[in-house]
Amino acid sequence: DAALIKRVLPEVAAHDDLKKRIEALCSADIYAMARSASDKNVRKARIDEIKEATIAKITEEMGAQLVALLGNLSSECKLVLLRSNGEDFCTGRQSPQFDRSKATAVQFREIVAEGPLRLYRALRECRAPIVGVLQGKVHGVGCAIAALCDLAVAADDASFLIPEMDAGIPPTLVMSALAGRVPYHTLTDMVYLREELSAADARRFGIISRVV
Repeated sequence: DAALIKRVLPEVAAHDDLKKRIEALCSADIYAMARSASDKNVRKARIDEIKEATIAKITEEMGAQLVALLGNLSSECKLVLLRSNGEDFCTGRQSPQFDRSKATAVQFREIVAEGPLRLYRALRECRAPIVGVLQGKVHGVGCAIAALCDLAVAADDASFLIPEMDAGIPPTLVMSALAGRVPYHTLTDMVYLREELSAADARRFGIISRVV
């Protein structure tokens, strides 16, 4: 849809890491039209980099804020643009801190599982299309978020990884988001072998829709 592209491109192009690649991808005419297009119907949702850390992991608070944003879009919002504010889109999830030895099964599910499941549900049920702009590391829950976007545009040097088994943790939550979106053997390969996929491979296997 040309009108959608004209609304999306100015916002995507504003992301420094992808600007030159998007300019090269688009014809001069389309890019010029995109630059002058109105962005009033584009809403930006940003998962910010954790300032105290050297890697950008999504926290429970970030997830809750994103769920609230996606669940309360006005009828005027035609598009949600989801991107990070750091070098990496998302390097995983910051594990919630609690005494696992004393938690009941119900408490464990509420603390560990309910947050990501609510986020995945909000991404699936969002009334407006979601465009993900991905760069750097797209790891763990980052892979899940990318796959759940309606459109996912990645830099050609982005990397995709599900590393949870390195810590002996079955990534069942991430798998629940990817199941049905990527081939079974791609998913099991990512889970068991824990090797990074290139952006080109991520597109080939259906995790993302475009590489720039």
